[in-house]
Amino acid sequence: MHDQGDGAARLILNLYLSLFLLWLILPVVALLWPAFDAIAGASFDATAGGWAPPVAAVFADAGSMRGLLGSLAVGLAVVALSLPLGLAGALAIHRLGDRAAGLLFAVLVAPILVPGVVQGLAASLAASEVGIDGGLVLAALARSSQTAACAMLLFLARLDPLDPRLEQAAIDLGASRGLVMRRILWPHLAPTAVVAGLVAFVQGFGDHDTIALALGGERTLVGDLVARLPEGAGAGADPRAAATGVLVVAVTLAVVLLWLRLRHRETPLDAARR
Repeated sequence: MHDQGDGAARLILNLYLSLFLLWLILPVVALLWPAFDAIAGASFDATAGGWAPPVAAVFADAGSMRGLLGSLAVGLAVVALSLPLGLAGALAIHRLGDRAAGLLFAVLVAPILVPGVVQGLAASLAASEVGIDGGLVLAALARSSQTAACAMLLFLARLDPLDPRLEQAAIDLGASRGLVMRRILWPHLAPTAVVAGLVAFVQGFGDHDTIALALGGERTLVGDLVARLPEGAGAGADPRAAATGVLVVAVTLAVVLLWLRLRHRETPLDAARR
């Protein structure tokens, strides 16, 4: 009877994992299919002097490149803003008492619960009140409030098992706060900072709702892709938009594989230090 129960549980788990993987893979396949279909049927471009598949057309299109550069700028700016803010909030909560830490945590984590549309609209209205036009800087500021809260949660999870007596002992022995940060806290938090930076970059690079309302006349890659989406149910997908999606997926997979390879090379001593 016990074996039958285990078999049913494994069957349900395998079914759930299969459906979950299909849910993740099918949208990617739906994105890649028009791109590969268009690449296979690429036509000869006499003005370019050769064949011009949609992937090459992405780099030749000024709008796509402007959107790509804008998304990269926003993503990097979000990382630069979110990591220091998230780390400062996590350290403040970690060192405060239970009651004060709970109140501060509730305040700092609140941006996660606010929809991105509301954040973008609030940033746009606040900027217009002081006479600032929308742009990439305002978009990065609007997105960083929510991303900094996510980074704070990651840093808090890493700080939780750290014994605060280690910091106090170092200070009692004459170490300064800066030295404690460099020699004790930062080596412990560095792996989490890498993960938080990747999360912040992806959120800043791929966000649409928050950033679109704060951009003004600027453009990002996601905004350019949305503008190229088919308007009707029977309309075909823009090959250039699909090819851009292929490039983003390829770069993402390359970064993930590189990260896994670097993690695989980690020595047991490095793991023990973390």
